[in-house]
This record gives sequence, C-alpha cells and structure tokens, in this order.
Amino acid sequence: CQQVFEIIHQAFFAHTHFLPPERTTAVSLPPLGGGEINPIQRTELMRNSIPLIEPVKQLLRDLSTAYQDNLSWRKEQIEENPQIGEYLKLADFLESEILLGKLKFETSIEKELLFIPTEGDIKLGMPVVSAMVKELAPLVLYLRYLAEPNDLLIIDEPETNLHPAVQVEIVEFLGMLINAGLNLLITTHSPYIVDQLVNLMKAQKHEEKERIKELFYLEKSDYFIPQERVSVYLFEEGNTKNILRKNGIIDWDTFSDVSEDVSELYSRLLTVEDLD
Repeated sequence: CQQVFEIIHQAFFAHTHFLPPERTTAVSLPPLGGGEINPIQRTELMRNSIPLIEPVKQLLRDLSTAYQDNLSWRKEQIEENPQIGEYLKLADFLESEILLGKLKFETSIEKELLFIPTEGDIKLGMPVVSAMVKELAPLVLYLRYLAEPNDLLIIDEPETNLHPAVQVEIVEFLGMLINAGLNLLITTHSPYIVDQLVNLMKAQKHEEKERIKELFYLEKSDYFIPQERVSVYLFEEGNTKNILRKNGIIDWDTFSDVSEDVSELYSRLLTVEDLD
C-alpha cells in the first residue's frame, strides 16, 4: 500500500522537499560527505534525540547540495527556466526583509554557513545565531539552490521560535512562494498564521490591491492568494475536517475557545478582587 502511494505521489510531485522540526539542529551540522550521514552528524542527531527518519535524511541531503554553493550551475538552470531566477530573488527578499541579514558560505575548506547582519560588520556561525535565523536559514538555502517550479515544499510548524509579527510576515512570504509556482503544505498551531491566511484570501478579492497592500506587514500585493488554491483541514481526535468555509473564513473553534477561556478567566479574577 505504501509503495502504491509513493508511486502516485511521485506522479504528481516529482520533487518534494521537507523542512521538519529538526531543521534548527540540522542547519548547524557539518555538511554531508558524499550524500551520507557522517559520524559527527549522527552523534549530534542522537544527542538531540532526533530520529533518522526520511524527512530528516531528505533535509540533510538538501543541505548538502546547498553547501556545494554552486550558483554557476543554478545560473545554467535559470537560462533554461527563467522562473528559477524568481526563487533566488525570493531568497534575497527573505534575508533582507525578515532575517535582516545575509547567509553566506565561508570560503574555507570547511564551508561553514555564516550569518551576516545587515547592520554591523560581523560574521556569525549557525551555533550562535538566533533561533529565528536557524529556523528560516533552510528555507533560504532551498530557494537559492534547490527550488524548481511545481516543487512540493512541506514545512512543519513554520511559526516555531518566531515572534508573532514574524509569523505574520512568514505567512505573507509563503503566499509569495505559492504565487511563484511552488506547492506548499504546512502544519500549524498558530492563530496568527491562520488569521492572516484569511486576510490574504480576502485581499485577493479586493479590486484595489495596490492600495490595500500597505495594510499588510510586508507591504506587497504578490502574496494575496485565491481561495480556490487553499485547503485547510483540522486533524483532531483521529478525524479530519475541512474548516475552510465558502466565504473564506477558517472555522478553527479549538483556538477561539481557548482565547475566550483565557479572556474570561481574567474577568473572573477581576471579579474576585472586587469581592475582596
């Protein structure tokens, strides 16, 4: 059954790339040697209790390709398919507008990945950069060195370790990826991502897109998404439910119930204080 599913999957998505939760650790590891997991990587993965499941292996293979830093080969791809050039521009945009710095490979034999903040002349290795940079660095590398039209990119909880404002920026950026010809599958527990996704679908229906773009965090209009290109499902207690309504609203009762409970609890605490 699994083999049949894999064949069907490959027929629709020949190129699938994973950004699993382990991406923050993986991006700090030395590159693969010959596409195989080396002893240092294996030790670090075990130390961080990271299982060597296929998504992790795929991520390490992707990072190994990126570590080759072969942009000349990428330029040849762009000549054959100009759309790939858009992915390099998106990588630059993610660095400049969200990470506020640039990722660069050291020219030494080790090929260490460095982060250079926009302000200041300092080079930081991956072990010491912020959690946000570690989270988003694999996405930058994927876009710069690997992305091709009609790829399927799977991101597990893109909101991890991100400030709420950055979570909103990221869902806008993901909208840009979709409109640039990539297929995207994410899992999320973030109400910020879900709510902003609703806004992106609503904005796409607006007649004056250029005027309303200033209402959004990244102030662009090329991440507005047609509703017909979006599916939203809730997985709960072994069941799957379509929670995207026809009017574009995402019916996520689980989170709204919790928000109401928290607000109500605060009101109750004030009531108790008044009684005292």
